[in-house]
Amino acid sequence: MGKLALITTNFAGGELSPALAKGRVDIAKYNNGAAKIENCTIVLTGGAKRRPGSRFIAKAPSGTTNVRLAEFIYDRQQAYAMALFGNAVGMGCSIGFYRNRTPVMSGGSQVLVPTPYAAGAIWQVRFVQKADTAFFAHESYPPQRLQRYGDAQWAMVNVPWIQAPVEEQGHYPGLPLTLSATSVGAGRTGSTPGGAFLVSDVGRYIAYGGGYAKITARPNFDSIVLDILAPFPSATLPAGQWNLEGSPLGDICAANVGRPGQVVSLQATFEYAEDSKTVTSFIAGNGYAVVSVASHGYETGDTVRVVAGGTTITGVIARATPDVFTIAAPFYGPQLYATASGTAEKVTIVTGNELFRGEDVGKLVNLNGGIVRIDAVPSALLAYGTVLRTLSSDVPAGPNAWTMESEVWNGRKGYPRAVTISKQRLMFAGSPGYPQYLWASGIQEYLSFQYGTEDDAAFRFELDGPRNSPILHLAPARQLLVLTEADEMSVKGGNEKALGPTTVQKTDESTAGANFVRPVKVGNEMLFVQAGGRKVMAISYRYDIDGFASPDRTVFSSHVTQSGIRHLAHQSDPDSQLFAVRNDGQLAVCAYDVDQEAVGWSRWVTDGLYESACAVPTPTGQDVYTAVMRNLWDGSGFSNQYCIEVLDPDMLVDCGIAGYDAGGRATWGGLGHLEGKVVQCVADDSYMGTFTVAGGQITLPRPANSVQIGLGFTSTIEMLQPEAGGNGQTAQGSQVNVQEVVVRTIATRGLEINGKPVDPRRLGANLLDKPPPEFERDVRAITLQDEIYKAKVVITQSYPLPFHVLNVIRKVTVNDV
Repeated sequence: MGKLALITTNFAGGELSPALAKGRVDIAKYNNGAAKIENCTIVLTGGAKRRPGSRFIAKAPSGTTNVRLAEFIYDRQQAYAMALFGNAVGMGCSIGFYRNRTPVMSGGSQVLVPTPYAAGAIWQVRFVQKADTAFFAHESYPPQRLQRYGDAQWAMVNVPWIQAPVEEQGHYPGLPLTLSATSVGAGRTGSTPGGAFLVSDVGRYIAYGGGYAKITARPNFDSIVLDILAPFPSATLPAGQWNLEGSPLGDICAANVGRPGQVVSLQATFEYAEDSKTVTSFIAGNGYAVVSVASHGYETGDTVRVVAGGTTITGVIARATPDVFTIAAPFYGPQLYATASGTAEKVTIVTGNELFRGEDVGKLVNLNGGIVRIDAVPSALLAYGTVLRTLSSDVPAGPNAWTMESEVWNGRKGYPRAVTISKQRLMFAGSPGYPQYLWASGIQEYLSFQYGTEDDAAFRFELDGPRNSPILHLAPARQLLVLTEADEMSVKGGNEKALGPTTVQKTDESTAGANFVRPVKVGNEMLFVQAGGRKVMAISYRYDIDGFASPDRTVFSSHVTQSGIRHLAHQSDPDSQLFAVRNDGQLAVCAYDVDQEAVGWSRWVTDGLYESACAVPTPTGQDVYTAVMRNLWDGSGFSNQYCIEVLDPDMLVDCGIAGYDAGGRATWGGLGHLEGKVVQCVADDSYMGTFTVAGGQITLPRPANSVQIGLGFTSTIEMLQPEAGGNGQTAQGSQVNVQEVVVRTIATRGLEINGKPVDPRRLGANLLDKPPPEFERDVRAITLQDEIYKAKVVITQSYPLPFHVLNVIRKVTVNDV
């Protein structure tokens, strides 16, 4: 092929995986990718430059074992980085806040809000924020509400529900149950050391450890007769762990229909009379009465009360026709008695019926279309409750015509994993006991999950995904996205209506599966970490398929996230960058602009391990906060400690400070957090070398007006093997020699090519007592290669100085073998 000049015009393809870098010279990304891009920011408008350094903000509280950063944004002027501190000392988690690159303080101490979470739980916490309130969800803890009352006034409490979601949960007696036998069969018995059973438990089922039995009789409060349908694992069922399923199987009657907020009585023993009807004929004798009531609607076996001829008779209908019925009339002997007037009314009489337990306080009775919350249980025969929704009637309800329900989120069934706010509803999903359930509050009633059928009412819905995997995340987009461990779904309203109780329409979209990492939205895409933890997927609507697709955004750089991803964050300003914190402490950073078809990954490393990151808006852009674990002096020795830092394009060092003194000075302090560490220093735009921090300060060889002092890092770009293919030809496998490298730069100093420094000197007047000039030109270097089949070109910059490579031109000789 002879001599060629090959140009890499940009690095938008990012750092390619080794397999691609060595084998796929045919893909477009090969021409704008690299074998290694470390500690560089890929600039989509041109080249790659030294990544931002970080400005030290504060150390995390003493005893911190892990840190998760997240944003809390009211507006650009009131935006916070929210830090969840896992703490080994208190064995829990607290939340701190950072605003305008400063910890939020009160009385000289950082504001720390206590939470119920254990230190290890913070990565599984999901949250959603609106205005001054955020809601948190974790499967092992009740949902929490965080509220801001002022810059330094915050509080987190269990969400104070107006009405929490409920279901028919059954009853878990606090007494052990001893069985006469554990095998399948009828006539088995069970007993407890105290009164655990009511008459209305007959017909209910008992479940424990795979065993299942129907109660066929209740001789007394302490014993039952069972028909065991599935064997139990042991003869003794532990207290509080066996379930008496369903609701009591007895009649119940409300004193009246009530109105919301009114207290009504719920009665297990009662007499209920329906509206009376006119008797047109009453003939009695020989112990019976024939009563004529036009279209009475009564049936044989009904109990009726008849008032006729000054006498009241209550009896059971022995025979009925549409207009006449016969009842027993014991007061009347052989002589007939007749009258043409009177009244009749159907009567329901229930006695000896037991429905209520003291543990039922707080449960809801769903009766006749209404809801009553039980507030007190004086006896098994009576309960008092508050009406939450008016009953349609006060007619008694028989077994299976009413339910007793309790909160679905509890310590036994677990709590929801996912939370979001969408279409003015607070939504939760995926508790351990209800892994595929979605719960939505009433519109603009975030604390009320009182179900109804009106369009604005709260509702629940079970999502049957392709593989019925537990729901992990809810993500509002064009439609509500539901991410599970195995698949992705979308949920919307049906028939051109908003999502509501009667309009839920679920669509299966893709089968990538997600893990615990909170998704982030970038443009019209929702980015999430695939279930294996090593891929970043992008789910978004596609017009051509009229649905959502989930392409892999790490497919060309799979090695960059191979150690696994623990956290995602996105910065949109000044450049669109996705930050993926790796499990090994490196930071995978992606220049991300789908509109420009640019997805390029690089890796950032530091003297420490990245833990998490978040982007917070400012009046003029965005700040990216990072939590970094560094080995720092603690007063007696070096130990791992967490630092909160802000990525700053004006900083050239990590965990650094910047200072200015108009008069100039040589000794600079404020470095207590880096005690004993070797740091780099830039003074008056000149690199001054390395220093060891002692007593929280360093001393320069000369006074300086402005300084940056912090931990150093090296920026590296390693070029791919040259390829000059085309028309079926390739340079691979040939003798390749890169004779000269031309690096086009802007605002650059301290450049090295294959380890050889580029001479920055310039000749001319007025150059003394000034920092070395920045390159804004083509930098040339002659290269020598030891291997004839490899043409390695590595561009580095190891000093805290500007560095921006626009493109690279390699003058190559290719000879056939």
